Amino acid sequence: MYYLLPEYPWIVAIKLDYAAIYLLCILLIKYTFKTYPEDVPRSYESFLVSSALGMLITAIVLTPKIFTLLHNDFVLFLFEIIILGFFTLLVTFLRKRKGFTHSLIGAIILLSCLVIQVVKYTLLVEPHYFSFLWGYMILFFLQSVTISQQVAVR
Repeated sequence: MYYLLPEYPWIVAIKLDYAAIYLLCILLIKYTFKTYPEDVPRSYESFLVSSALGMLITAIVLTPKIFTLLHNDFVLFLFEIIILGFFTLLVTFLRKRKGFTHSLIGAIILLSCLVIQVVKYTLLVEPHYFSFLWGYMILFFLQSVTISQQVAVR
């Protein structure tokens, strides 16, 4: 976004950047709970969504000096979501649910994209531009296959 709109005010851009991350967490939580409703602990959904919503509101309302300090807490929160996601994949594997294979491959691709992102920021290695694009496109394709298999079963 910074490259496309260089004249964009920094304060708005950083708030939108953080808000998009937190909104993505809410969508990921909802997606996981809707895709495999029998395999996830239902008690966590409202807690996780409320936490992410609180972070989203914080990013929109407060100054960047304050909401960027909460980013370490967000990393711990994200780690909890990742653990829940792998727990859900393990349960779906044990119960032999439709679409598990595509979800697992999608999760591996998503984690690969995240690892590439971390390597990019920590080791100053520039990955190929299309590695993220192809990774996310494959992830979305596999998740759409998973959803269509889930809908066909119901």
